[in-house]
Amino acid sequence: AKKSIRRAKKKKQLWLEPGDVARLLSLYKIPQVESRRVSDPEAAAGVAHQIKYPVVLKADAPTLIHKSDVDAVRVGLASADEVLSAANEIHARLSEEHKGLGFIVQAMATGHRELLLGMSRDPEFGPQIVVGFGGTEVEIWRNVALRCAPLRSGDPVQMLNSLQGHVLLDGYRNQPPIDRRIVESCILRLSQMAMDLEDIIEMDLNPFIVGERAKEAAVVDARIMIRH
Repeated sequence: AKKSIRRAKKKKQLWLEPGDVARLLSLYKIPQVESRRVSDPEAAAGVAHQIKYPVVLKADAPTLIHKSDVDAVRVGLASADEVLSAANEIHARLSEEHKGLGFIVQAMATGHRELLLGMSRDPEFGPQIVVGFGGTEVEIWRNVALRCAPLRSGDPVQMLNSLQGHVLLDGYRNQPPIDRRIVESCILRLSQMAMDLEDIIEMDLNPFIVGERAKEAAVVDARIMIRH
């Protein structure tokens, strides 16, 4: 993991490239959706068949931080033709502004609840771990739980229970509960990553989609910022 960070610093990267982010999360056994990064629309259509349909298509560039704000995400694409059409439209609209524009093709996550896991490094208090509801629900709840790392084994339980709307995690009306154990494990792994890799100053795993079973848990979008 430290070698990956050193390589990124040599390239003078502020935000890690998607491949480096995926490598770090994999090393700490934080689950992710299957994903491929390609350079053009034709390649996006070509790799889509390697991932079970339907797939998600996302534009990707160093200057493209908030993809949904510029309509750069398409979900539920069911064929190579749909992927190619969507990629061509996005490329025509964004490639001039965002140099080096490519695409990420992902499997659709199967869970039903979106969470946010994150970290920011305070110059005085060190790494602070954040948990909350993710995706579009971030704007609804505006409520997160925060603890200073390193976390103790019981901290993730307390953090989840402190969230407004935490009852949704245990099942509500026709929606099943989530597997809390996988979420708690990933929170602790994120804390450990923050303690091990001091050059990471910010992490944003959002959404982290979870379901009734542990195998449904997967990070769908992740950003990691490093210091120079």
